[in-house]
Amino acid sequence: DLLKFDSTAATAFQRKGTYVLEVVKSDKGWDLIKPVKEKADDQVMQQLFEQLGSLRAQRIAAYPAQDLQSFGLEKPLALVTIQLKGDQKPKEHIIKLGKSVGKGSERFALVDEAKVVAVLPASLAELLAGTPLAFRDRTLAHFQDADCLQLDRGPRHAVFRKVDGSWKLTEPLQGDAEQDLLEDFLNRLSRLRAAALIVEKPDADALKKYGLDRPEAQWRVQSGDKERLNLLIGAKEPKGERRYAKLAKADLVFLLDSPLSQKVLDEYRPRNVWTPSLDAVEIESLNYRYARAPFLLEKAGSTWQVVGKPDAKLNTATVEDTLAALANLKLSRYAVDKDANLALFGLDKPELILEITTRSGKRVLHIGNVEGSSKGRYARVPDNGSSGVFVLDEETCVRLLRDLSAFGRPPARSTVQPVAR
Repeated sequence: DLLKFDSTAATAFQRKGTYVLEVVKSDKGWDLIKPVKEKADDQVMQQLFEQLGSLRAQRIAAYPAQDLQSFGLEKPLALVTIQLKGDQKPKEHIIKLGKSVGKGSERFALVDEAKVVAVLPASLAELLAGTPLAFRDRTLAHFQDADCLQLDRGPRHAVFRKVDGSWKLTEPLQGDAEQDLLEDFLNRLSRLRAAALIVEKPDADALKKYGLDRPEAQWRVQSGDKERLNLLIGAKEPKGERRYAKLAKADLVFLLDSPLSQKVLDEYRPRNVWTPSLDAVEIESLNYRYARAPFLLEKAGSTWQVVGKPDAKLNTATVEDTLAALANLKLSRYAVDKDANLALFGLDKPELILEITTRSGKRVLHIGNVEGSSKGRYARVPDNGSSGVFVLDEETCVRLLRDLSAFGRPPARSTVQPVAR
């Protein structure tokens, strides 16, 4: 062990070097004293001292430590001092931070009077050498009640309100909402906390870098006429699933944690495409009305055949996979809830008009353009009384958009797994 002390005995954290920093413990928690006075993040400080209190090296770089210059320790990048309560022995510990190891984030370090050059783990080294912003309070919002959530995403504007104790879609049309999912989402927003603080007072280039010049989505939370939260959602981090975000009225870019990064782009209307539900057993025919090379599959007894092509061979598993995909069809999200400009989504002249004939009637599904850089597609059900447009994920599109030759082969699946909800 490089260090061993009671993490709850820590009273101060000081750093000299590139960024001067001082954080002290008060009766109300941790406070930044230098370079400016503001609230520090209690959770960050607690986790930091828990790690330092039982500090182990990632590995040993040199023993005994002799050529300190080669490790950047002759003139350290930073000198970190940890102060402990008066009854602790010793009352303080000192960590000298050297240069980075290679091109990574690990760092060489010397602890107290030890003669060992240690390599500190990347996450710890990044925090110890980080800017004061890394130590600031990450709590961004805290409110008790809300009765309205507004979503703006591309051309979509949707409003969810609490009506008689239940959440409903109220604009641009009346509809149901997913109660449990929406409540969980709102609870997370009401205690909004950043996974990391990234940059303060971003310029135009920084906003573009983080996808906040043209946000992916915007959520407004209200209680009556009072706005509780106005959250802008940006791009994904380069490696990972977390998303950059900022409050509309603040100049601080931060990262959301992974669960909330998904929830801010989730769908809170019911996702079942068919009303009433569709039973795969009752499907009698599938009419693939492609603009080019259309074909009609029809059930004859317990087998399927291609109408007009008696020699065409069908793979039973592929047909059954298509039927299952149709019966369990769920949209990924709505692109527009009502009055969509169909031409924008390639649905004025769909790539595929799929007619599904059942014992009780006919269902129709239109599939249009690819959605952005994804392999999902825009789609709609033209006879459901709504002019809304939704998105089908890549996995679903692979199972539905098959030409006749694909029905003669075993079912292919996308390598992308749909998000579980």
